[in-house]
Amino acid sequence: MWDVATGKRLWRLVPPRKNDFNVPTPIQYGEYLLVTTENNGTRLYRFKSGGQIDPTPVASNSDLAPDSHTPVVVGDRLFGIWGGLRCLDLKKGLKEVWISEDKPFRAYGAIVATDERLLVISQQGELFLVDARADKFRLLGRLPVLKDDNGVYSHPAFVGTRVYLRGNSSIVCLDLKE
Repeated sequence: MWDVATGKRLWRLVPPRKNDFNVPTPIQYGEYLLVTTENNGTRLYRFKSGGQIDPTPVASNSDLAPDSHTPVVVGDRLFGIWGGLRCLDLKKGLKEVWISEDKPFRAYGAIVATDERLLVISQQGELFLVDARADKFRLLGRLPVLKDDNGVYSHPAFVGTRVYLRGNSSIVCLDLKE
């Protein structure tokens, strides 16, 4: 972490296992920092009184270890994809609430969330609407949008009621109003 005004390093967090693939963005959760990476899984860190980070995680979950997407926080839950779409409880030490091991959730997916729902676009080009408040996986809708496109690595873009999805060889626009 750097001081923007001075350029001075404020603190540094060294992962437990070296050579980590640090693509997912760290997430602030209340007074904690949530870090998730391919080699070290998901970890929740607390800050010390002077603003320094405590390098010992207060909680960890090795099963959620995405290599390239950033999970999302909804309330006190964390949702991410690695070996399945996973819901972890942030208040209970990153304990798994549920997992959907549906094939499209095995490796990568872009997740966008509201207070109630998740919109997930899979690497295979399927769009999923999931209940973010349910205590077990609850699929609200599923739509094959970019069929046979095994290269969806982008996040959806929203303009008004429309969502734009980009695959390997095409872009699709869906009106969510309908």
